[in-house]
Amino acid sequence: MNDFNFVIAVRAIGREDFITISEKDFVDIRTANKFILFGLDIEEKLDLLVENYADIEKEILDMAVQNSIHPGAIYDLIKGSRHRVNRRFVNFLTAVQLYKDQIRYSLTKVYEKDSEIIEKFDKKSNYEYDNSLGYRVVEALRNHVQHASLPITSISFPARRVEPTLRDITSPKQRLISFSVSPYVGLDKLKENNKFKKTILKELEKIADDKNNIRLMPIVRQHVESIGHLHNLLRGLCKESIEDAQKLIEENICLAECGLNSPEAGLAAIKRDNVGLHEDFENISRVNIERWQELQKKNRHLDQISPRFVTSECLPYDS
Repeated sequence: MNDFNFVIAVRAIGREDFITISEKDFVDIRTANKFILFGLDIEEKLDLLVENYADIEKEILDMAVQNSIHPGAIYDLIKGSRHRVNRRFVNFLTAVQLYKDQIRYSLTKVYEKDSEIIEKFDKKSNYEYDNSLGYRVVEALRNHVQHASLPITSISFPARRVEPTLRDITSPKQRLISFSVSPYVGLDKLKENNKFKKTILKELEKIADDKNNIRLMPIVRQHVESIGHLHNLLRGLCKESIEDAQKLIEENICLAECGLNSPEAGLAAIKRDNVGLHEDFENISRVNIERWQELQKKNRHLDQISPRFVTSECLPYDS
C-alpha cells in the first residue's frame, strides 16, 4: 500500500522545491476551489442572461438607427424585423431557463439539499414570481415558445416630432424627429394556446393596447430587474463561503511566494506517492477569483434596470 504526502509546489519541469502541507490542508484547498468555481459559475450564468438581454436592446436600437439614417430601409426592416427580434428574444428565454435550472443545481453541489440557503433562494424566487408581472409573463412566454409559437407578432417604427432643447445649436428653430422601434406580443395569438396560463392572460388584458398588443420591452426589463433582486440575495447568502475560500487561496499563494520564492503561475497543492509521483492536485490561483470579482462588479445594478432606456437625444448645453 502506497503512502502519500501532500505539498505545495510549482508544476513545472525542473522545479523540485516544495512546502509540506497536511492532508487536511489539501482537502481545504480543494473545498475552497469548489466554492470559488461555484461563485464564478453563478456569475457567468447571470452574465449570459444579461448579455442576451443586451442583444435584444441593441437589435432594436440598430433598427431604429437604420430607419433614421436610411428612410428607404424601412421596407426591408418591416420584412425582417420580427425574425430579428424573435431570434434575440428566444436566445434570452433560453438563458433565463438555463439560469433558473442550473443555479439551483449548482447550489445543491456545494450546500446540503435541505440547506437554509437553498430554502431562502427558492422562497425569493417564488416572491419575485408573485410580485413581478414581468417575471411571470417571461416564464409563461418561455413555455409558449417551447410548445406553441414565436412570441413577437408585430413591430412598430414610430417617428415623432419633438421640440428642440433650449440651447440646441444644431437646429434652434427646427423641430427634431425621434425614431424608435417597439416589438409587440399579440394577446390574441397567446389566447390560441390553450395551455397559456389564464390568470396571466387576464393580467395582460389590462395592459394591452387597442389592437390587443402588449409592448415587449417593459416586460423584459422588469424581468431582468427581478433576476437582479434574486441574484443579489444569492450573492449575500453565499458571500461568507466564497470569501472564506478566497482568503484561504490567498494565504496559500502568499505562503508559496515566501517559502518557494515563486510566482503564482503553475502553483498547486499536490498529493504524491512515496516515490514522488503525482496522484492528484489542486491548482492554487487568483484567476478565477479575479474573474468572479469582475463579473460581480459588471452586473451589480440589475435590480435598478426597469426604468432605464437608451436614447441618442441630446441634452441641453451648459450655460
